[in-house]
Amino acid sequence: MLCQVCKKREAVIHITEYIGGVKKELHICEECARELGVVGMLREMDIPVDENMVKKLFEVMVQGGVVKTSSVEKKERCPVCGLTLEEFKESGLLGCSECYTTFKEEIKPYLLNIHGSIKHVGKKKGEKYVALSPVEKEIKRLKRELEVAVEEERYEDAARIRDKIKELMDNAKKSNR
Repeated sequence: MLCQVCKKREAVIHITEYIGGVKKELHICEECARELGVVGMLREMDIPVDENMVKKLFEVMVQGGVVKTSSVEKKERCPVCGLTLEEFKESGLLGCSECYTTFKEEIKPYLLNIHGSIKHVGKKKGEKYVALSPVEKEIKRLKRELEVAVEEERYEDAARIRDKIKELMDNAKKSNR
């Protein structure tokens, strides 16, 4: 991780602080820490760390725009239903339609994994629900897996998945005759 001050050297000092429920992190290299007067304090392990000094350092970094709060922390709760991201991660359920907007970036990986897409299409007017057989569900799942494998350029995996799909489809055709 790069130093948040100089953005050139590797960060060796990592400080995390929660202020009013908002997580703030500071990652700085030894040279910048020395310039800021932090290294001496941290090297002297027999001297207790002065919390006020660390808080003051954070204040300076926040004001200078070096420390940024994460978007997850800024959108801690859905403004409509009050659901937190942590509660969603535990239950797997969103509280209301606004949660999709509030936690948009954070839930994308979950939606892709579960549904294979981040877009909800729904069904067309007058379209009847037809339950898929276990084999059809497996073929559908494998097709999504195949798309991902091709996108990630895992061609050997893609070939195996393609062959498995063909095998399942051939077996389904034989059993329908």
